Amino acid sequence: MHQQPPPITPPGSETASHPPRQCAECGKEFFARLTRTEHLEFCYDCAQQWATFCELCPKGYRRHDPRRYPKASASKLAAVLAWQYGERGLLLHGETDQGKSRAAWLLLRRLHFAGHGIIAFDAVSFSHEVARQFGSERGPDRWLRSLYSAPVVFLDDLGKCRLTERGEAELFGLIETRTANGKPIIATTNFVGGTLANAMRPETGIPLARRLREFCECIAF
Repeated sequence: MHQQPPPITPPGSETASHPPRQCAECGKEFFARLTRTEHLEFCYDCAQQWATFCELCPKGYRRHDPRRYPKASASKLAAVLAWQYGERGLLLHGETDQGKSRAAWLLLRRLHFAGHGIIAFDAVSFSHEVARQFGSERGPDRWLRSLYSAPVVFLDDLGKCRLTERGEAELFGLIETRTANGKPIIATTNFVGGTLANAMRPETGIPLARRLREFCECIAF
């Protein structure tokens, strides 16, 4: 569970004795207290957005440190950040430690601040959520509807962990339904083409990989 961000100072309660600062997100000037990181960097509206992004994004991916990003992937990062919201999704593939997840979260930060709702899963959380939803008394219908209609669904390290038969079926259903209805998927994976299909059962892996190639812009890291 991510650490909860500190409370945000509402407008009117800032310490005006300090000079105005420039918001790291929107660029407008604001007065801030000097006791909270959020107050140092963001105006009130953007600080609220940052707080909700922190609930969504793992701590290690919230900020971009150029020293930790592979130089060989710099052009790939630029291509990822140039992606514009639309019906075609984005598939980042390649070997591990090449910056795929970091690039994806930088893009997701921009999409979040632009007002696009995001649902995100890592390598194991999708499988765990499938088991939880299908084991609940209420059933998975409401959860599935939220996945199908969300502006953006992000799948990190797709295929890294073996899913149950139910998990694979729901993953295929998610990708099939969203692509058929023009809802983008952003995904990272260490696999390419047939190797992604081979990481799953043939009846789901092969058509799943085909749909991702057809409905996503693919960027190799």
